[in-house]
Amino acid sequence: MNDRINFDKVILRCFGLDENVLIGLYKILASAVQNRVTMKKNF
Repeated sequence: MNDRINFDKVILRCFGLDENVLIGLYKILASAVQNRVTMKKNF
């Protein structure tokens, strides 16, 4: 997991983005996946 976090931080830096937003991005992604799974179960 640490390798993945470091990789993601490098990618953000390459695009000139603040790596401190990474945790927020992970939360958004996890929420989006959870919402998608929930939607699929309801259909």
